[in-house]
Formats: sequence, C-alpha cells, structure tokens
Amino acid sequence: MGKQVKAMDTSVHLAPGSNAYEACLSGLVNGTAAAQMPRQIRQPRSTKEIQTAIHDAAALNLKISVRGGSHSAHCASNNSLMLDLAASYKEITISGDRVRIQAGANMGAVVQALSPYGRTIPVGTHTTPGFGLLLMGGIGHLSRILGLTIDAIEELHGFRSNGEPFKLTATTGEHEDWKLMRGAAIFLGVVTEATLRTFPRYDLRVCRELFTLDQLSDEIANAENFPASAACSMILGFPQDHPHAMGLIYAVAETNRQESMIALDRLKAPWQAIVAGQEQLPPFEMPQLDGRVESILQASVHRMRRTRTWVYSISLPNGLAEKLGPILKQSINSAPNRDCRIDLQHVGGLVNTIPEESSAYLGRSAEWSIVITGVWPGTDGIMAKRVREWADTLFKKLIPLAIHYYIVQRHPGEWSYPTETRLAYGPIWEQLTRRKAAWDSLELLPALI
Repeated sequence: MGKQVKAMDTSVHLAPGSNAYEACLSGLVNGTAAAQMPRQIRQPRSTKEIQTAIHDAAALNLKISVRGGSHSAHCASNNSLMLDLAASYKEITISGDRVRIQAGANMGAVVQALSPYGRTIPVGTHTTPGFGLLLMGGIGHLSRILGLTIDAIEELHGFRSNGEPFKLTATTGEHEDWKLMRGAAIFLGVVTEATLRTFPRYDLRVCRELFTLDQLSDEIANAENFPASAACSMILGFPQDHPHAMGLIYAVAETNRQESMIALDRLKAPWQAIVAGQEQLPPFEMPQLDGRVESILQASVHRMRRTRTWVYSISLPNGLAEKLGPILKQSINSAPNRDCRIDLQHVGGLVNTIPEESSAYLGRSAEWSIVITGVWPGTDGIMAKRVREWADTLFKKLIPLAIHYYIVQRHPGEWSYPTETRLAYGPIWEQLTRRKAAWDSLELLPALI
C-alpha cells in the first residue's frame, strides 16, 4: 500500500514586524483597516489553503478578518487571522451570461473583464469594493435599473467557521441559508467564490451639476420624480476650489431608455458625457467648480498616518425632502473639516419591486441610502473626536426617519451598533441569530451583538 502524502500548504504566512506584513497592510484601500494589527496574515492560493487557515484560526482562537477589495474598515482587525484573498485568489471566469468570481477580486476588475463581452453587473459607486459589497447589498448607479449586486447572485461557495464547506444556489438547497447568505454573509461564513448572472452592457449618459444647499430640498424632491430607469444620486461636500459646502447632482441612465433621457434633459447639467460602461463614468467625487476631479495624494505612505474614516449608511423612504434638506444642509455646513461629506445614493426603482423576503437585505422600500463619511488624519486625535461627534450627531437625527441600515458600514462595540443591527435585521433577527449559532458555532466571524 502506497504511503499517503499530505498536500503541501503553499500559502504565504506573514508575521508582524516583517516587511511583507507591513507592505500588505499599507496596500489596503481603507486607511482605518491599514492601521490594524492582525496576529498573522495568510495569503492562500486555493480553497484548500483557505480551509486550512480557518482551521488554524479555530486552533489559535483567533477571529477571522477577510481582505477582498480592501475597501472596508473591517477587512483587517487587531489580533485576528487575516485572510488576504486579494493576493492570489482573484480569478474571474466568464461563460455565456454568467461570471464566476473568486473572493479576492474587486468589482471594478469584474466590470472591466465583462466589458469586451458586452456584459455587465450592477456594482457600487466606486471600483474598489469587493465581496463585502457583493454579499451585503451593492448599491450603485445602475441599481434602479438592474437591482442590487446581491440580486444577480446565482451560486455561492465557501466555508463555515468550523471549516465545513458549503455550496448554495438560487434553485437548490436550504432556502433560509440562501436568503441569509445574501445580505448577512459576513456573520455566517467565509465566501470564497460567487457566480452571478450578467446583463447587456449599454452606453450610459451621465450628467453632473453643482448646486447651492438652499436648493437641496427641491433637488431631493425632483430626484424622487425620476423614472425608475434613471438614478439621481448626490454628494454634499466641499468643492476643491471653493470655500463653502455645495451639492453635486450625479445622474446616470442607459441611453436606450427614452423616459430616462427626457428626465436627464430637464437637468440642463453643464457637464455631460456618453460612456460605454460603468468603469468609464467620472469619479463619484466632489469636483472643482469647472467639473474636474483632481486626485488627492495621501499625506504619508506610513500606514499609521493614513486618513481614517467613520462612516454610517442609513436608508430612508421617499417623501421626506422638506425634513431631510434642512438637516443635511446644517450638518454639512458644520462639518469639522473639508474632507467630510454626505452622499445621497439613489436606490428605489427595480430594488423596490423585488420581494423583501428574498434576501437578508431589508431596505427594499428605501429611496435613499444616506452615507455619512467623517474623515481625519490618522495622527490627529482631537480631530478624530470632533469628526466622530459630527457623524454621530447626524446619524442620531436620521434614526427617527430611517427604515433600514446598510450594515456594510457597522460599528461593533459602539453605542450605535444595536441600532444598526436592529434597523438592518429587525424582522428576521431570531432567524438570523439561530443560523448564526449553527453556522458560526466557534464564533470566529463578526459578532451580531
């Protein structure tokens, strides 16, 4: 009988203090995550090596953090075993109208890979997010037309925290698991691969226009009258060459939809373009007064000095323009620095028509996802306190108006976390906590409470 040979673990192990460890963390998109100190970093090359890392985390009693796109503040955490899937586990395979994505790929890379095939998927407003966006919702410029990113998922592969593999599909298996893994996956398992259906890629028209904050209530009301096939998101912030806060209209629609073109014509926006796909849209950032968006360089490459953020993402229904406008205007005018901003991501449209019970994303009836982003230099503790107080104050004002919380932006251990989880999962809380106990019995994944 031949001797059994154990498969070699070829994954890269990075230890604190090594140059490779520092380089890995310095390369994260999110500055808050970059400042964390994982106990160790694993860079697996296969599902077997991912499974081994999960077993090792259990043996060492370490929480697991997962780096995909590295856009999230939670992709690295102190004293965790960090799975760096972006290092080697990011293949994108296109077959007909389906795309199979490994969990280290970001959404910008997926959209780029699909473009030569004349296909696309709905993704967020930036290119860097990875599976955190894909699994937890996915609000972007095409959500009103194509749905959320989670609505395109057809198959998921991964592991529970005990290392047991799972495969879930839209047509087979346990319905409860399929529902909860789309919108609450980060609490239940480590997803290693997803298959999504894709959509025809049409030319997009984008219109941008700055406006004064006295117009904010009117602009919100106007956007709510847009057809479902067009999105009219906004940014409240500070133009790079202007002393005062302003608003930016950022409207997007497919050019083959007549009702959308009529709505965009009414804007009479000074900056307009026709682009071939999402990856060619101008940055979703506050521009200069002439419409240009200039990149802002990091003040320091040292990861502990990177810019930090404190972000809330709360969902509101339509019909609140008169109440919402003054609240947001006062808040952005009192921002502690010019880097803070408030985004009004336009949801609604097709998202409203998909049954809420189809997934664990319970914000289907929302018109807006209000994203509050507080920003400060990593070394400025005084500014950090002011920024967090500013963001907390606005969040508290919006809670009575809210119908949902987009849990991608969450704050475990903080005063706000019970409110965030209640708004995100209230109607399915018992169901989710029951599955959490079964799927994450070792409690290696993010906590619900």
